[in-house]
Amino acid sequence: MTTNVYNPHVEGQQNSACRLKLIKGANMIQVGWRVDPTLYCNNATRFFIHFQDGENACFNLLCPAFVLVNPGVAIDGAFDIVSQRGGKVYEIGLSINWDQNEGNWWLFYTETNTPICFWPREVFDDFDYFATSVKWGGVETAKISNCHAPKRPAQSAPSIFNKMIMNRKIIIQQLLLLLFLCLSYDGVRGTKLSDKQEDLELERQLKRLNKPAIKTITTEYGDIYDCVDFYKQPAFDHPLLKNHNYHPQMKPSSYVKESDSTTSTSNELPRIRLPEGGCPVGTVPIRRTTKEDLIRHKLLPPPEDIMVDNPLIHREISIDSKKRRYKPLQGYKLAIIHTEDNPSNKFGGGAMTTSIYNPHVEGQQHSACRLKIVKGPNIIQVGWRVDPTLYGDNATRLYIHFQDGKNACFNLLCPAFVLVNREIVVDGALYPVSQRGGKLFETKLSINWVFDDFDYYATSVQWGGVVYSPPGIREPPMGSGFFPIRNTLYDAFCRNITLLSDKGDNINVGQLPTYVNNPNLYNAIDIPNGGDYFKHVMVYGGPGEHS
Repeated sequence: MTTNVYNPHVEGQQNSACRLKLIKGANMIQVGWRVDPTLYCNNATRFFIHFQDGENACFNLLCPAFVLVNPGVAIDGAFDIVSQRGGKVYEIGLSINWDQNEGNWWLFYTETNTPICFWPREVFDDFDYFATSVKWGGVETAKISNCHAPKRPAQSAPSIFNKMIMNRKIIIQQLLLLLFLCLSYDGVRGTKLSDKQEDLELERQLKRLNKPAIKTITTEYGDIYDCVDFYKQPAFDHPLLKNHNYHPQMKPSSYVKESDSTTSTSNELPRIRLPEGGCPVGTVPIRRTTKEDLIRHKLLPPPEDIMVDNPLIHREISIDSKKRRYKPLQGYKLAIIHTEDNPSNKFGGGAMTTSIYNPHVEGQQHSACRLKIVKGPNIIQVGWRVDPTLYGDNATRLYIHFQDGKNACFNLLCPAFVLVNREIVVDGALYPVSQRGGKLFETKLSINWVFDDFDYYATSVQWGGVVYSPPGIREPPMGSGFFPIRNTLYDAFCRNITLLSDKGDNINVGQLPTYVNNPNLYNAIDIPNGGDYFKHVMVYGGPGEHS
């Protein structure tokens, strides 16, 4: 189908959606757009998928039922622009097709016939070969779509075109549906857990995350770190790491090499090491997770999107496919520099030394500076971050983030990182922090990593600031909280910008492109020659919507 996209008003636990739904017995898959504050914590119109196999049901990536293959489409991403009744109409084309060879069900973006993801045949009880029922149209708890009964012309009401059904025997294409079908609510909301079941699930997660401690260290911020046996850390719960040969003394085979070892008498390193000399040899520090942490983490926004073309918008405002551009998810604002966009790039790592600030954020907002390395759907990033939803406080903290297309998580919340340092914690508070115009504190970070399709090189590297704010909330400050003025005493900065080739050699980096998606609130400036100390430096920041 091709459906126009609206933003109907909902409140509380209501939702309103348009979807394509395929059914066989107790097995169901559906896809479309949805306004659902209970699911998404805001009233944006978002892309969604839903899975049900009789016993289990979930949205998007909340259970392991979907395999993502497209790096440019966020399964739960917000639509930037929606249709206005009687005005401009925006639409999206979607189809669900059965793969006769593999038995999997594939989701396609129909305008370019681009695959987005698939449901593996193994996750269903009896959905291997065909569906017995297909539905198109609206579903909600109270009011349908844009609150007006459908009437001609089609531009005035939600409409669906180009239905596509595929099973073993039938292919029906390019049918025109002239009337919007107002379907009754069918309770498609996943399986709601009772309070007791939810507590049991939280306890199960806590047991997986919190390993037996050989020693416990408490920081002055009240963080509790358990010194866990290297071989029992959460990373080795990953099924692909069951037969690993990693060990506590291992080091990278190559490093990002800085051009010199110039030091500063004015800029200092913050204290990021654990007290008491850190953990004993053979152990690594892992922050103890609480039930309150897990409950709070449910409110985390979707991860920042990969910076590629976004097909989920009207063709008249879509980005020129001949010149790839960048677009983050709604709610994220960026002020960065990045390598030239070229899929043939081969980078073996990146580095920066960044000044550390503590910008003011509230509620579900966050403000950060990061080094980000990308190859296709695989992303790794490291930096500092102020994020009360993630950490439960407003301290500036070190963070790492992982995304492999299907999964995304911070720090040690999923088995994606192997710790080898017994003194430095990946989510530790950084203190002191810089004061604009006063004492500066900075930290040096580099990435040279290996995983999945990231085995040999990355194709994109980014440096700079990112903030997030839910819709309707004033945007938070970034960096020092002021627009950059090319003075590192007052500007937040990333200095000694370094790139590593896939052969392990430093690359001479010249002027790099900047990307700022709201120049009224933030800015980024690249300075390739910042002198002997700063070398290649970028300055960034802005007040957001706080004067």
